Amino acid sequence: MRQIPPDTPNPSMQFPKRLRQIKSLLSVGIRSREIRSYDAPLEMLARCVIVLKWIPASILGEVGTRAALIHIRDTMLRGVVSASR
Repeated sequence: MRQIPPDTPNPSMQFPKRLRQIKSLLSVGIRSREIRSYDAPLEMLARCVIVLKWIPASILGEVGTRAALIHIRDTMLRGVVSASR
């Protein structure tokens, strides 16, 4: 949705499906206590994950798919780890 023009014929039809998929994955992680949500709404968490996963096509093309996936994974993991005090 952030590409102009989008590379998909109808991005608005894919977004709800992707949102449901991510909410489902987050629910499993929260129930198993692998993810702590601190009572944040699931909808908000799913949208945050979508935003964190987005990488501009120009950067994706430059660094490659594998490097982009590693970056996303590292960013997600750092975001969910509690800082020790």
